[in-house]
Amino acid sequence: MRIFPERFLTRRYALESDLWALHYEISRLELEAEPLRSEIVRLNTQTGFTRAMRREALARELHPLTERIRTLNLKVIEQRRQLVLVEQQLRETFRAVGKSDQVVLHSASGPTSQETQTKTRLPYDFDLFISHASDDNDVATPLAEALRDLGLRVWFDRDILSVGDSLRRSIDLGLSSSRYGVVILSPAFLRKGKGWTTYELDSLVAREIDARKVILPIWHKLTRDEILGYSPSLADKVALNTATATVADIALDIAITVHRDR
Repeated sequence: MRIFPERFLTRRYALESDLWALHYEISRLELEAEPLRSEIVRLNTQTGFTRAMRREALARELHPLTERIRTLNLKVIEQRRQLVLVEQQLRETFRAVGKSDQVVLHSASGPTSQETQTKTRLPYDFDLFISHASDDNDVATPLAEALRDLGLRVWFDRDILSVGDSLRRSIDLGLSSSRYGVVILSPAFLRKGKGWTTYELDSLVAREIDARKVILPIWHKLTRDEILGYSPSLADKVALNTATATVADIALDIAITVHRDR
């Protein structure tokens, strides 16, 4: 039986929310302080008693803002440290329970008859199918390894296919037996035209016709406008991005999605 401590997820989301609020407040204070700083810099280039008095008045007005910004930045550092610890605990939990057949969700106080839910695995051979262009193996390979480290069953062509296999038949089997498709969208992926990447993406899109979430997109070296030009429906999906997250963090986010949706 798998014990999946939901308190780690709750704590993670709370820390992320607090960080967003802290960054918002810091940005607001920086906007308030910027005119004062600019005026002090301008007055520093001038002489005269009146201007000196004005500089001192502005400095006194700026000081509490600067101290507040400093205090909030220290809180940001502490929140980030706490977030790292929580994510380490999540990774350790996923690794520890990766081969179990069931998942039990419980709160920080422990499972009760009302809080505990048991969910059996769906009949899929794989949790994830990784669709990627061969040019992006530098992202796809470590991602597959990180996802397996978190206890997920991954269909990844470099590990599954061997000499003599029917490529189309193997890919069809992987696509139909995987619960989700992780699609690494990149310039190389978009350039493939009618290649295997397009075939895989079309197959995953077809599985989403019944409105069930199947595609988990990752943007790699692409902007939203480039995705929009390629596929408006993909641009509308919430995606992970290698420009703002490490492979390890992307793997953790995917693992959380898979486990929560089981």
